[in-house]
Amino acid sequence: MDETRDDRGRRTLWGRHARDAGGLPAWPWALLLFLPLLAACEARHGVSLVEQAESMRVGQVLRLDKAPHGDNGLACVLYPYQPRVAGPVPQAGRINAYLEMTGYTADEGHWAFVFARPEGVDVIRFSRSGRLDILSAREAQSGEPLPGALRPDDCVPLHKAALAKVRQHGRTLVVLGEY
Repeated sequence: MDETRDDRGRRTLWGRHARDAGGLPAWPWALLLFLPLLAACEARHGVSLVEQAESMRVGQVLRLDKAPHGDNGLACVLYPYQPRVAGPVPQAGRINAYLEMTGYTADEGHWAFVFARPEGVDVIRFSRSGRLDILSAREAQSGEPLPGALRPDDCVPLHKAALAKVRQHGRTLVVLGEY
């Protein structure tokens, strides 16, 4: 920053006293400039996905990532009481290390999506409710056909990952699968 002093010896920024901008110090104005960036970061880490999943219509399919086919990311679901990714999943060790490091806990009232990308792992946690719950891939495979020919699975390549919203047994559910 270009710091100078005014005629009273006060520090100035760019030749102006910091309080000249509406009588407030300069830092609140700078904070206002960064609020949209904070909102974008929050949306990237799950707020928008939760809202999108809740606002989907029954029968609708939502693509989770439009990454090119060369992307080596992975999308997995953690069901209630499932604290880690199990089975022969390509990035299971990396994902489980992240879950342990962050203290992820699994309980009856929550489930989550885990996104493993080259730049890091993100966990988006959902609360179970009458408005939205998770349908396991195993249950989906034995039930009615899913919208959009979605093939349900617990972990899918990120560039092929999608959610489908269905209604079964009087409950509204989403299922992860390959589209």
